[in-house]
Amino acid sequence: MSDSRPGLSRALGLRVGETVEVRSAEEILATLDENGCLGSLPFMPEMLQFCNRQFTVYKRADKTCDTIDKSGGRRLFNTVHLSAAQPSEGMRCDGAAHGGCEASCLLFWNEAWLRRVEPNQRQDRNRKTTPAQGNRPGAMDTMLRRSAVVTEPGKDDARAYRCQATQLKAYTRPLAWWDVRQYVRDFVSGNVRARDLLRALVFAVYRNLVQFGVGYRLLLGFYNWFQARTGGTPWPYVQGTLSATPQGELNLKPGELVRVKRVDQILATLDTRNRNRGLLFAPEMVRFCGGTFRVLKRVHRILDERTGRMLEFSNPCIILENVYCLSEFSENRVFCPRSIYSYWREIWLERASPTVTRCPGRGCNLVVRRAWRTVPEIGDAGPLSKRSHDRRQKTPTLLLRYGDYHLRSHRGNAGDARVDLSEGQPTAGAAVDYRFGRPPGSQAEPWGAGSRRSRVAQPNGVRESRCRCPG
Repeated sequence: MSDSRPGLSRALGLRVGETVEVRSAEEILATLDENGCLGSLPFMPEMLQFCNRQFTVYKRADKTCDTIDKSGGRRLFNTVHLSAAQPSEGMRCDGAAHGGCEASCLLFWNEAWLRRVEPNQRQDRNRKTTPAQGNRPGAMDTMLRRSAVVTEPGKDDARAYRCQATQLKAYTRPLAWWDVRQYVRDFVSGNVRARDLLRALVFAVYRNLVQFGVGYRLLLGFYNWFQARTGGTPWPYVQGTLSATPQGELNLKPGELVRVKRVDQILATLDTRNRNRGLLFAPEMVRFCGGTFRVLKRVHRILDERTGRMLEFSNPCIILENVYCLSEFSENRVFCPRSIYSYWREIWLERASPTVTRCPGRGCNLVVRRAWRTVPEIGDAGPLSKRSHDRRQKTPTLLLRYGDYHLRSHRGNAGDARVDLSEGQPTAGAAVDYRFGRPPGSQAEPWGAGSRRSRVAQPNGVRESRCRCPG
C-alpha cells in the first residue's frame, strides 16, 4: 500500500547555495508518521527552532557515510544539509532532546520540509514568525521528544535515544564506491568542484600503487616531496608504534587559540591502531597538522550510534572551529558531505600565540593554500625572481598558509619570506614588510633580521585549495 502522507513525493532538486525556507511546524507534522519520521528519517525536536526561517543549502545529502557498521557509503534521496550563520558551517544538532549529546551532527532535511525561496522573497534569516493556531509546536515538540527516547521495559534507568544518527541505516541504502553516478551527482549539485574530483581520482590511483607495494618508499617519498613543494597535505596514512599511549592535559577552554602539532609529533603518541587512549587519529586529520584554530568546545558525552546509549568520556576531547572531515582520503566513501567534527586529544595540540591571525577576508586559519597572482618586490634589490635562479624567470607567488603570509619563489623554500601580521590584516594592494629566510619549523637558519617590502596580491589572484571557511 502506498503512503499518502503529504510531501513524500515532493522533490525540489535543490543545489548548493540555493535559499530555502523551513516549513511551519504544522506543515511538517502533516508529513510525519506516529514516530515523528518521514520515510524512516526522524524529524528531531532540535529542528523545530528552525521552522519558518530561511537558510542556504550547504550540501546535498545524496549520500552519507555509515558510522554505525563502518560499511562505507549509504544512499539517500531528496535530502539536504542547510547552512547556519556561517556559510561553510552546516546547521547542527545541539543535543538538547538527546541527553545533552555533544557530537554536533549535521541535520538531515528532507525536501518535503522545505520550500524554495525566490531571490525577491529572501529575508532576514534570523526572523521568526508566529506559528499558526491548531497543532502548535508545543504539542509537536512533546510528541517528538517522546519518540526520541527509548526505555527498556522494566528498566527505567536503561535509557537509549533515537536520532538521525542512530536510525541512519533505516532511511538509507548501501552505496557502492564504484557507482560512478554518485560522483556525477556530487558535481552537478555543486557539492564538489571538477578539480576536486580530478584530484581525488589521481590520489586514489596513486594510493593503490603505493598499497601494491612495489617501489613503496620511492612512491611515498615522491608524494611527500611534491606535497611539500606545493603546500599540500603529506601522506595521510600514518602508523603508530606504541603499546601504551601517553596523556597530556592543557585544560583548554572554548575560544582559546591552539596549534595542531606536526604529524611526526602526533605519531609519537599513537599505538599500533593509530589511537591515543582509545581516540583514533584518522587520515582526514593529517591535513590540519601545523594549522592554527580556535577551540569550539570540550566534548564529554556523545551517543553511541549503534546502541543509542550515552557514552561518557573519561578523557574529554576537543572540537576545533571549522575542523571536520572532508572525506577526501577516506576509502569507499569519498566526498561524504556529512562534515563530521574531528575529535582531538589535548596532547596533539599546543597553545598558539594570540598574534596569529586568520586568512584575510575569510573565517578560518588553514585553508588558502596558493595564490598565483605575482607579487613584485619594491626597492633597489629588484624583483625577487632575479635571485631565485629560476630559468623561466617567474615572479614569486603569494602563499597563504596557516594564518601567515609566505612569499615564495618558483624554486621553493630558499625563496620563502614571512609577513608580520601582528598589526592587523593588510588590504589588497597594500605594501607590507616581510622577512626573508627559511620557513618556520625548519632545521635551517632562522628568519633573517633584515626586511624587504612587497605588495599584497589582489583578491582575484587568490586561488583557494580545500577552503571551507566563510565567504
